[in-house]
Amino acid sequence: MKLKFSVFALGFTVLLTQLVVLREGITGFYGNELIIGIILGNWLLLTGVGSFLGKYSKQIKNKTNLIIYLHTALAIIAPILVFLIRIIRTQVSLPGEMIGLLSSFFYSFILLLPFCVVSGFLITLFSYVFSEKSKNKAHQINRVYILESVGSLIGGFLFSLILIYFLNSFQSLIFVVILNLLAAIFLSRKKIVYAALLILITGIILFSNPQQLSTKILYPDQNIILERSSIYGSIVVTEHNNQYNFYQNSFPLFSSDNIFSNEEKIHYAMLQHENPKNILLVSGGVAGTTKEILKYNVNKIDYLELDQNIINVGKQYTKNLESNKINIQNIDARLFIKYKKNNYDVVILDFPDPDSLLMNRYYTIEFFKELKNSMKPNGIVGLSLSAGENFLSKEVTALNSVVYNTLKNVFENVLIIPGNTAYYIASDNKLDYDYIQKIKDKGIETKYIEYYISEKLESARINNFYNAVESSNRVNRDFNPVSQFYYLGFWLSMFNINYNILIIVVLFILALALYFIKIKPIPLTILVTGFSGMLLTMIIIFGFQIIYGYVYHKIGLLITSFMLGLFLGALLGNKKSRVTNRTLAKFDFVFAVYSFLLPLLFIYLAKTPNNFTSNIIFPLTTVICGLIVGVEFPIAIKAFVKKEKNPMAVLYSIDLIGACVGAIIGSVLLIPLFGIIYTAFFIALLNLGSGLYLFFGKT
Repeated sequence: MKLKFSVFALGFTVLLTQLVVLREGITGFYGNELIIGIILGNWLLLTGVGSFLGKYSKQIKNKTNLIIYLHTALAIIAPILVFLIRIIRTQVSLPGEMIGLLSSFFYSFILLLPFCVVSGFLITLFSYVFSEKSKNKAHQINRVYILESVGSLIGGFLFSLILIYFLNSFQSLIFVVILNLLAAIFLSRKKIVYAALLILITGIILFSNPQQLSTKILYPDQNIILERSSIYGSIVVTEHNNQYNFYQNSFPLFSSDNIFSNEEKIHYAMLQHENPKNILLVSGGVAGTTKEILKYNVNKIDYLELDQNIINVGKQYTKNLESNKINIQNIDARLFIKYKKNNYDVVILDFPDPDSLLMNRYYTIEFFKELKNSMKPNGIVGLSLSAGENFLSKEVTALNSVVYNTLKNVFENVLIIPGNTAYYIASDNKLDYDYIQKIKDKGIETKYIEYYISEKLESARINNFYNAVESSNRVNRDFNPVSQFYYLGFWLSMFNINYNILIIVVLFILALALYFIKIKPIPLTILVTGFSGMLLTMIIIFGFQIIYGYVYHKIGLLITSFMLGLFLGALLGNKKSRVTNRTLAKFDFVFAVYSFLLPLLFIYLAKTPNNFTSNIIFPLTTVICGLIVGVEFPIAIKAFVKKEKNPMAVLYSIDLIGACVGAIIGSVLLIPLFGIIYTAFFIALLNLGSGLYLFFGKT
């Protein structure tokens, strides 16, 4: 019973810590899907290495003591790991500087190594302890797999449904500390020592406030005025030289008194309309853009901001939201405009570049069509992208080109104001560059743009920009995020890195795995299953994000739903007494069919998003995915136990390496370049091939 609790505690620890690490990785490494893929890939790779090293645990005489020490190590390492991830950026880069891709890979690898190797080692150690004196080794190994899945399931649901709403990351990790030290106490004779350690570590977390300490390190030489967490992330307000700075997940939202930026975001679009009355402002209003809009004597501003905390902070520290003409809505813009028809004269989109699938969904042809339906016939829409003052790199050109072409497919006219930030104005109405006259005619008072606009509108500069962006005819779509792919290329170019290096690294890892398994049918199908399970889970998470918006508070629920499926599948697979390679092949075929049908479901759900599909259908898709993966593993253990003395060490490590490759190559290449639909079709073909090889293979 004590060992069963230890296995449960391990599963609980691994998933809850993983969810916290992914959450903090977004902050520590300026995370997008690429960074998340790298962190997750390193996690899986290192856990796989630990699992493989666990095969040597049979040589250790006192295995109980080793289990106690490793549980204690996890209790200590987990909070230290999260603290280091939170402050890593300040230690390896200058303030405001992004961490490079290779640095992100290296530092996340180093930070994750102790925790992941220890946890991976433990799972193999448990499988050996449970099975060494049993006649039915496969059954006992599968019991470990099931118990670990139960722990993961409980830890995931606890975090997703309760902890994320009420506790910060370190407070959540107290549960990890308690469970691991309780496991040590149950197994050890020196119970008082581990009880004292439990009290000590819990006390340090509660009273030293590592959350606050790490925040101070994150923002050196600034006074921390406020830190507030929500299901959407962390809001921090700092003060320096009488200027307030606002951050969300470490990304700068805005600084007080940045009037020049506010004028450009608003007036280029507003001046194009003869008499703007009804305005839609999506994001950024707390920065002061609302004050610029109100200069036009508008009737109403519908201001959309997803996170209520941003509004609360804006009201507390600025006067930008005081007008009764401002109607604040805490809702995703895609869901809001879907039901608005012919409402708005001008729409201002104040978004970052499409650096993630979340942001990319605001630059797609589907969104622009919905936006056009929400506008009056002569309506104006304004947005911006990173560009260049006098030179456009090929990556920046590609990014701007696809967004320009996407706009042109929806609106008759697209006007561009070039610069380090390029401003796009789109409408079916006539547009022109006569801004100086428009400012005079409307009597709009500006402090900057009326004096600098002439320089921006030099004909040679405008013509060069148009010549560059008209070079492509590609269109950005929800399920084929071309803009995000080009943005990642732009992001990588800032560190003199291209995709080829990443692909070579991933293929090297894959080649090593294939060499290790000698292309044998059962290990190969587990490799493919690990790859497919991780990649399809990512597709489901990203599909949710595309349709419903911010996935920050749902990622834990979706991953936990996968673990529920894994648990149910493991129970089902463990009940099968007679298994062959062909038994396993049948589930590969099932996975192929499921992977083919899933994107078709997404296309349907995108047309009618609602709470039922958000809260029931999407988690159910991950349950089914986990169930298929969960069924295959215990069947593979039973089929492979006669060929390998410790099948858990081999198959579990291969499963995790496959998942590692799926996480990295999916986030780096397949999903950004080919989109969700074709990537899912690729998974279907891969499992079909694996199933056929397994079906007709000899061993």
